[in-house]
Amino acid sequence: DNGGNADSIVLLVGFDGDEDGSDDLQALFTGDAEAEQIQALLDEHAVEHVDVLKVGHHGSRNSLYEAQLSVLSPSVALIGVGEQNRYGHPAPELLSMLEAAGCTVFRTDEDGTMRFEYCDGVLAAHHL
Repeated sequence: DNGGNADSIVLLVGFDGDEDGSDDLQALFTGDAEAEQIQALLDEHAVEHVDVLKVGHHGSRNSLYEAQLSVLSPSVALIGVGEQNRYGHPAPELLSMLEAAGCTVFRTDEDGTMRFEYCDGVLAAHHL
C-alpha cells in the first residue's frame, strides 16, 4: 500500500503443453517482492513447487529465504540486475544458496537478455 517493493505484482504462470489438465511447467515472477511477500504466498498455499523462479528485488539478500527455496525448488533462477549496481545485487549469499540448491542461475548483468523455450519436457535457454 505504500508503493514499495512489497507492492510488487507477482505472477504465477502455468503451462499445460500436453493439455492433460496438469501444468507441465510453472514459473513464478516476483517483481521486486521480497521474502516476506513470498512467505505470504507460501502460507496461503498459493504457490508450491515451480520450475522457474524470477528472484525478487534483483537478488537482494532479503529476496528469498533458504526454507522458501526448499519449498519452491526451482531448477532455473532468473535475476534481473544491472551491471556493477551500487547495491551489490545480487547478494553473494543468495547466489551461494541458489547454487547449493542446484539451480541454474541466469543474470542479466552477465547473461544479457535470454529467451526460454519449453518443449517435450525440456527447458532450453538461448541468448538474444
